[in-house]
Amino acid sequence: MNPNLRYIGNEANFLKNIGFRIQFFRKKSGLSQEELAEKSGLSYSTISHIESSTPYPMSMVAIYRIANALDVAPYQLLKFDWDQIFNCLLYTSDAADDLIGVD
Repeated sequence: MNPNLRYIGNEANFLKNIGFRIQFFRKKSGLSQEELAEKSGLSYSTISHIESSTPYPMSMVAIYRIANALDVAPYQLLKFDWDQIFNCLLYTSDAADDLIGVD
């Protein structure tokens, strides 16, 4: 990832929300990050970075592969719905800890 990359407006939040949604669907599917990486053909490091609370840019191909591995339509990972985002945050302990500031 380019450390000099600057996000405009809500781009960083958009990327974090995609990561939260991926984590939500992965856990709902009962997969570990390693299993999702294997099923999607991406590296464990990539999945871990995408799901972290730090914005991580990803290609449309990566989103497509992850969606296929999770057996969801790609738009479900991109859909911006505050209620679903909130539920994703509550469902994923790491994201919930970030939301309430637990280290």
